[in-house]
Amino acid sequence: MNNHHSQIGEKERAIMILINKAGRIASGDEQGKFVKIEELSGAPTSYLVLTAADRDFQLAGGDEWVEDYASLEQFFEEARWVVVWEDDSQA
Repeated sequence: MNNHHSQIGEKERAIMILINKAGRIASGDEQGKFVKIEELSGAPTSYLVLTAADRDFQLAGGDEWVEDYASLEQFFEEARWVVVWEDDSQA
């Protein structure tokens, strides 16, 4: 049973969240949509999670505000998101 818990812990640590970079939601809620996280100024720093059906964030989109980075990580975990972030070198 301990091995199972350590594997879950490894998966949780594997969540990668990039700021100000677009990505495609490969699995989880809203699979197939694009996501971008914007850092908002202020103390403490908060974040805006943008989603849309297109890479330009013009179609069928939405936004969610989260109060801090820990809340952002929790948001990703609850949505079960696996995001494939775009690579600038391929653009």
